Amino acid sequence: SMACKGIFGKDRDGPIDPARLPRKKTAVQLPKRGEADVKTDGVGLLRRHPKVAVVCSHNSGGAYFGEQFVNFNRVYVKGLKDVRLVDCVCFLKNGGILAIDWKHPTDWKEPDWDWLVAKEMREGLRGMLSKDEAKELGQKRFLDTVAALPNGIGIFVTDVSMVLDALERIA
Repeated sequence: SMACKGIFGKDRDGPIDPARLPRKKTAVQLPKRGEADVKTDGVGLLRRHPKVAVVCSHNSGGAYFGEQFVNFNRVYVKGLKDVRLVDCVCFLKNGGILAIDWKHPTDWKEPDWDWLVAKEMREGLRGMLSKDEAKELGQKRFLDTVAALPNGIGIFVTDVSMVLDALERIA
């Protein structure tokens, strides 16, 4: 029989070798997961999911040139202003659309959308809304537009399980 080393020393049935015992317990450090990790996992799942026909992943909707933000992707929806393209748009085999904006798994909290819309109406989009508030409000408009379509789903996602839940609801 082969001897099993580890904490037992030369063989499994022998005495424990104190030199092989852990000195102290250390917590396992999991790598910090961010928005990019959620996006990578989610796009990988979508590319392989049997209900998804096409996955369009957008790496960037714009960039800052000094203080000026330039938006590369324009979205026009009748009756709405400042709609922003989200991170991922999928065409489903049932003819529907799944739109996703990936968010940081622990740092992002869904804002009070009604309060943001009221703030925008009171102060104007270019007024007191922060850049992040304006961006997320534009993304929310896109997601809501998609969700209003037949077989449309529009969601903010902080965990891949949320994508699976959405895909489970599809006939």
